[in-house]
Amino acid sequence: MAELIWPNKFTEKSIIQVKHDLLQGLFPIFSEYELDPNAFFKCIKCVLRIWEMPMGDAMLLFETLQDDIELADEALNEAGLSSMTSNEVIKLLKTRIEIAS
Repeated sequence: MAELIWPNKFTEKSIIQVKHDLLQGLFPIFSEYELDPNAFFKCIKCVLRIWEMPMGDAMLLFETLQDDIELADEALNEAGLSSMTSNEVIKLLKTRIEIAS
């Protein structure tokens, strides 16, 4: 997954398109074969959550994960991202155009 996502930068419009493609294209295909396809897409749903965060929340999470290791786990839990590591979330936040430096 990392090789496909990390090098890219996503605008708000491109995030909306990715979400549409996943929700209207990929997820329905799996729902035909599995009662709860969400179990297979936890990571993808976390990625969408990160990309759809309001800018202020995303910046605060980004700064907290970079600057305060002691609060990192709590910040991830509050954001509903406890299944991801701080480094993964930081990399994904950097793929947002507004945060990319």
